[in-house]
Amino acid sequence: MNTITDYQRIEKAIVFLQTHHKAQPSLHALAEHLDLSPGHLQKLFTRWAGISPQRFLHYLNISYARQQIAHTRNLFELTLDTGLSSPGRLHDQFVTLVAMSPGEYQDGGKGLHIAHAEVESPFGTVFLATTPRGICSCHFVSPEALPGSALQALKSQWPQAIVYQNRETQQRLTTLAATLFEPLSKGALTAHVKGSNFQIQVWQALLQIPPGGLQSYGDIAQRIGQPNAARAVGTAIGQNPVAVLIPCHRVLRGSGSLGGYRWGTARKQSLIVSEAAQYVK
Repeated sequence: MNTITDYQRIEKAIVFLQTHHKAQPSLHALAEHLDLSPGHLQKLFTRWAGISPQRFLHYLNISYARQQIAHTRNLFELTLDTGLSSPGRLHDQFVTLVAMSPGEYQDGGKGLHIAHAEVESPFGTVFLATTPRGICSCHFVSPEALPGSALQALKSQWPQAIVYQNRETQQRLTTLAATLFEPLSKGALTAHVKGSNFQIQVWQALLQIPPGGLQSYGDIAQRIGQPNAARAVGTAIGQNPVAVLIPCHRVLRGSGSLGGYRWGTARKQSLIVSEAAQYVK
């Protein structure tokens, strides 16, 4: 099976587990829902998520989410005490956010070269675009989306930019995506984004949340010094142009519930659990 089929089945499994998690459905019940044998499902799910469906249920629990929000909040306090810039510096992957210059912002990217490609990831098809300074767009592509809609959205955002694709960019962005979606990858990546000062502040705060960590919208508002702006923070998070690299999936409601996600709550849950399986002991 290819990655797309794998993720579509996993997504269907996640939706079923989310809907029925209070009943703690058995492997056989989940397998029957997916029209798979229990043995096949166990292998597929474990290969994709790194954990069994039964273990996955643990990470769907509201009490787990609340615990991780509190743990991450304490981790921030610890890093302040030890002089680290953020909990994310405890991990190997470093991400730098570079804001578009005022000139680029105002003139629609005139003279800016943007390479793009659709690539495969463990979480479905991704539309990826880069400038010479970093990743400017990373969007999950819905199977129901009109062909070329992600590219048209990019062109409307940067009407004066030179937007292109060729065999070299396809290969390069495929390699880049493998790095982006590898939980334990090492090295530095850069996001080159267009946003208001407030949005940039919010996205910078997201970069400080370590893999496996969770924060609430209120936590992010506190971190940027605007404790009463949780709703505006949520709006800015929803406008994040670079999925995964700027980890908006790591922000939940204060209750521990998922909240929204522009690429689907099942995908948000899958990203959270995938990281938890790698980083949370």
